[in-house]
Amino acid sequence: MLLRALGTLRPTAPPWLWRYGLAVAAVAAALLLRLALGRLLGEETPFLLQFAAVLVAAGFGGLGPGILATLLGALASSLLFLSARFQFSFTDAPDTLRLLLFLGEGLFISVLGARLQIARQRAEQSEAQTRQLEQRILDISEEERRRIGQDLHDGLGQQLTGVAFLTKALQQRLAARELPEAADATSIAQLVSESIGQTRALARGLTPVGLEHGDLAAALTQLASATSSVFGVDCDCRCDEQVQLSNLAVATHLYRIAQEAVNNAIRHGKAGRIVIGLEVASSAGPHGRLRLWIEDDGIGIDSPPGQLRRTDDARDGLGLQIMSFRAKMIGAELEIRRRAGGGTIVTCSAPYPPATPAGQSCQSE
Repeated sequence: MLLRALGTLRPTAPPWLWRYGLAVAAVAAALLLRLALGRLLGEETPFLLQFAAVLVAAGFGGLGPGILATLLGALASSLLFLSARFQFSFTDAPDTLRLLLFLGEGLFISVLGARLQIARQRAEQSEAQTRQLEQRILDISEEERRRIGQDLHDGLGQQLTGVAFLTKALQQRLAARELPEAADATSIAQLVSESIGQTRALARGLTPVGLEHGDLAAALTQLASATSSVFGVDCDCRCDEQVQLSNLAVATHLYRIAQEAVNNAIRHGKAGRIVIGLEVASSAGPHGRLRLWIEDDGIGIDSPPGQLRRTDDARDGLGLQIMSFRAKMIGAELEIRRRAGGGTIVTCSAPYPPATPAGQSCQSE
């Protein structure tokens, strides 16, 4: 863990001067610490701290810096700590043996550290590629949502509108002739009108109006209205209309998190009342926190009241995993808790104003 933490401090592509300078600095630091602790450690273990210097140099610099640290460590230890200080002779068998063992072990540590460095770089590249692939999948999904929403609105919606006009005209002609089929035509016209309303609501859910202009509150209000009309539940929106997001990617991720939470409350929670909230809470720093929450009165999640539900469990459904991934993409914190009185509370807290997610632009969605 310590080596991984230190690895984040080094440049992503360090020049040769930085890598070899690190080897010299590590050896010098080990030497100074050894001199300072000489009275406590004694003169029997001159190479222990130098092993650490070799590991640091090889782990973050590669094979060459590791070998350099080994040679410098051997030279410094042979001059200062083997036999009499500043005196060394190859005829002294114990000193020579210890020096050779240190050189061999230092070379082994250098090779091992270099291999670990390569493995760490490959893991970082693989993680970055995985995140890019996951983001691309979400982008494709968002593009398909918009396409289907436009097809519903411009295609099916227009056709149903035409059917509604024809049915209305037929109903009027049948009524003028006082035929009993006029009542059936009236019923058909009402059903078509309801279908048009549901189609428009679905289209608005797939392509929410307002996100393109940063008006997340308007999009969430539209989501609440569509939820009430389509599913017949009481869905209320308590959003601060002053909240504006210039970053379309962040706004889209937050909207999809709210949409998934609402769908889960209806499908799995059997909720009768849902509240969608959006506000900006002040913090001690120069920026605030954007807080999005979805609260319902359904059956709740399988966790004790108030206890935080993990969102990285592989046993969770795909919806929860996507919600968690969307939150991570915008640097937000996602929490899912069971309400004391029954139901679930989903809270997503993000920096405000938000930063552009890695690898995205404000127009990436």
